[in-house]
Amino acid sequence: MRTQISQIPRTVWLMIALYIIIFGLFTSFRHYNFLTQTWDLGVFVQSFSNTLDGRWMQNNIEDAPHHFGVHMSPWLLALVPGYFLFPSPYFLLIIQTIAL
Repeated sequence: MRTQISQIPRTVWLMIALYIIIFGLFTSFRHYNFLTQTWDLGVFVQSFSNTLDGRWMQNNIEDAPHHFGVHMSPWLLALVPGYFLFPSPYFLLIIQTIAL
């Protein structure tokens, strides 16, 4: 039997929301205090920033012409509109928290 989204108890939704808030704040404070992994975050921030400037997923950190030459993950393009609205590493950290 498959569970419908509307049948999930409110306590589960509350726990999901608390997880996103607590760990979203935790990762944001870590970044604010210079405790994030700069290599990985730098690759994604530069790739997304360059994408907004018309250079699709290019960065000068990885040894390839664009990010897809190293990691083929086209679903990242779905995050570009959100990054356009909130061009910040914090956007990527919050999306990472939600994905987990």
